[in-house]
Amino acid sequence: MKPADVFDRDAEWAELEAFVARPGAGMRLGIVSGRRRVGKSFLLRRLAADGIYHQALEEERAPAIARVAGMVAARAGLPVNAVRFEDWLSAFDALLSRLEPTLLVIDELPYLLARSPELLTVLQRLYDDRRGGTPLRLLLCGSGLSVMSNLLTGAQPLRGRAQLDLRLQPFDYRVSRRHWGLQDHEVALAVNAIVGGAAGYLDLMEGTTPSSPGDIADWLGATLLNPSHALYREDEFLLREDPRLVDRALYQSILSVVAAGERTPSRIGARLGRDRTAMSALLATLVDAGFLRREVDVANSKGVTYLVADPVLRFGRLIINPNRAALDERRSGPVWQASQEHWHAQILGPHLEEVATTWLHRYASSDTLGGDAARIGRRVLSDRATRNKMELDAVGMDAGGRVLFVAEVKATSTLRDGADLARLERARELLGPAAVGAKLLLISRRGFTKRLRSATRDRRDVELVDLERLYEGS
Repeated sequence: MKPADVFDRDAEWAELEAFVARPGAGMRLGIVSGRRRVGKSFLLRRLAADGIYHQALEEERAPAIARVAGMVAARAGLPVNAVRFEDWLSAFDALLSRLEPTLLVIDELPYLLARSPELLTVLQRLYDDRRGGTPLRLLLCGSGLSVMSNLLTGAQPLRGRAQLDLRLQPFDYRVSRRHWGLQDHEVALAVNAIVGGAAGYLDLMEGTTPSSPGDIADWLGATLLNPSHALYREDEFLLREDPRLVDRALYQSILSVVAAGERTPSRIGARLGRDRTAMSALLATLVDAGFLRREVDVANSKGVTYLVADPVLRFGRLIINPNRAALDERRSGPVWQASQEHWHAQILGPHLEEVATTWLHRYASSDTLGGDAARIGRRVLSDRATRNKMELDAVGMDAGGRVLFVAEVKATSTLRDGADLARLERARELLGPAAVGAKLLLISRRGFTKRLRSATRDRRDVELVDLERLYEGS
């Protein structure tokens, strides 16, 4: 049964509980991964209440083995220095034979692998040797996503041996709002655009949350824009979690460029003085690490764009890092005031697009979307009449390729009007016969003019979606 202090995570807890409880002899192996502060360790400590939970540290091989020896000694009722091991095989052999756990959790595995790459072969041997033996459930966990996602691929020792591969995602925007206890939709959107859905950030705020849009500046001044706060350098800590990001200056530059609005490989490369080919491996590494998200044009597999996947990283790149000198002098008020253009255009706008996409995938009804969408994604069109390109925030298509809806997302403070609807109507026209009758979804943070609401009241092909509907409706 899920503990009362575990918020949400019903599906994830059920998966973990089933993995542990499933009958059968021998070792069963599970992988749990997720970005920093997403709640992995909290969840696994609750799961391992009757097992053994071991959290690795970033340290050399010898002290890491010594820590396991100390744990074995303590649990066996022996003096801390009474047990010593020369290598990982003898350490784990002793741990399993002396303590006979039914569940063993090794958290932050990438820290151990950085100094002991042979550990995977040791775990492979233990797994193979214990076939048919005493039941044991082994869970390996870590925040270094590129390391964790590679454990079961190619010629890796553990490939083909895991029965569970669970990646914990941050809470989505609706769950985050409940987690933070926020009532105001505008505030909920802003907080989510700044810190995203990582559960652990709420504890770091020590109960300070904004209650109205006017509180945002003071809240930031006491938290993320405060040089004494734990989150002031959070974006740098996130990058250090992944050992594959050796040239951090280069990867930080890429993230800054993408956060600033450059989304295609060629434009990202141009800003860094590198050609498109040289960017491919770098961008792929950041995607594997969970710092960038790769999106493909819904109708053109060659139309690839990249977006910053973590709101905290984006906020750090655009607001905190360029202003560290002033923030170190505790001038958060002037910094925040001067950053409003970046905040609205490069943070709040892109984040509302992400929220809208989540709504389209998870919460919008089939009636709203015009059917069951098999694919939802961005689309770039060429308008020959105006010789301009039209970038559509979301287009939904059914399994047969019929366009169900065309959506545009606006985060500005302007009420949307008939001109916005006319643009969507033009987009539907450009999409051709496949889009005849497609729904037009106008999604706005600020809302809509009375004239537009009146003009579309009886139109079944138009959906006006404001913040209240994004958070409360379908």
